[in-house]
Amino acid sequence: MRVKRLIWCALLAAALLPAPAHAAKLKVREFQPPPGTAANIAAGVDRNLWFVSQDAGNLVGRITPAGQITPFPLPTAGGGPDSIAPGPDRAMWFTERDGNRIGRISPLGAIQEFPLPTAGSVPRGIVTGGDGNLWFAEFGSGRIARITPLGAITEFPVPGGGDPNSVALGKDGNVWFTAAGVDSVGRITPTGQITLFGASFRSGPESITAGPDGNLWFTEDDGSRVGRITTQGKLTEFQSGITPGSVPSRITAGPDGALWFTELIGGRVARITIAGKITQFDVGKDTKPWGIARGPDKRIWFVKAGSNRVARFTPPDLPGAAGAMTFEFVRHGARTTFTKMVVKGLARGSTVMSRCHGGGCSHGTKTVRGKRKVNLRRRFGKPLSAGARIEVDVTAVGTSPKIFSFETRSTKGPTFKIRCKPLGAKRPRRCT
Repeated sequence: MRVKRLIWCALLAAALLPAPAHAAKLKVREFQPPPGTAANIAAGVDRNLWFVSQDAGNLVGRITPAGQITPFPLPTAGGGPDSIAPGPDRAMWFTERDGNRIGRISPLGAIQEFPLPTAGSVPRGIVTGGDGNLWFAEFGSGRIARITPLGAITEFPVPGGGDPNSVALGKDGNVWFTAAGVDSVGRITPTGQITLFGASFRSGPESITAGPDGNLWFTEDDGSRVGRITTQGKLTEFQSGITPGSVPSRITAGPDGALWFTELIGGRVARITIAGKITQFDVGKDTKPWGIARGPDKRIWFVKAGSNRVARFTPPDLPGAAGAMTFEFVRHGARTTFTKMVVKGLARGSTVMSRCHGGGCSHGTKTVRGKRKVNLRRRFGKPLSAGARIEVDVTAVGTSPKIFSFETRSTKGPTFKIRCKPLGAKRPRRCT
């Protein structure tokens, strides 16, 4: 039998290099709310987005994923609504910074207001806690407070005051908050016990959210950084890729496995992967991007306080995982034998999963973790019948999974494809 030797190599140099910050483009669509200053935005359990509007607005707005806006004016003038979040009762709850109240709005738009017991509290961020109550920051009085769905309020002083601003629920069941006045991130238990963790001097921790990695992520508006803190209190700060003086503001977990934040100065939004890589995107100079949230439609929604717009975009795919495939094979009639199959150039902490279906395949999935180079020759070195399919998946933090696939043929060499499957994608597609 005549043996024909063929060599195919796929050296993906581009996959080993970071993509430039300008590589991806955002297609932003804007919607015009009533006059005022759009501030913060959050997704509701009704699959709509809800936002607050300050100054001339003094309202809560609902916007459907299609962009239809319904405004609900506050019953009290000069409330200065600041932040909004879904409650445990299917309603949206919001803070009134100037009115010193907490508000509740039903899915149909009925509003209730609850006055705070301490004058000049300046309530800001709000979130539903693991205990089924709402927790919020009192910037003016230096407290973290809890309000039950029935309106009972309890306040807890932050050591040193701290100017608490934003709150988020951690995977540990505690509420985490930023305290810009003492350059710290804080944790409060359901019983009210507070612990502070210091960030860099003059960092100004601003907004905080739970990340897809189980950590808390926060912006530093004075330090032009983004920080990450574990639920054990280990803190890491990231600055490379952020324009100095851009005032990183609000932050949210995206549908792409990364986090997105706004930059108030310069008119940008930015993405930070859980590996810490930052990419900035221009969305309009002097538009002052502020609140930001993940929508039910897998888009990122944000507000432009400077131009009073609500906007949305679909996050661009994360780059494919680093890794290059090199392989060689021989054919014996209709059978194909791989004499070499190596995945190299892998990032630290990568996972490689391989599987094969068809005649001659070894059944099951093999997983290799933490190697910079993986040799698959032994696994796929047996003769394979025509129609056998091999798939090698490479995953790494902060990237889209990359898929190398082969299919053997009876009269030709095997087909070879490289695809990526970003988080949330229904099927693999071309890598970015």
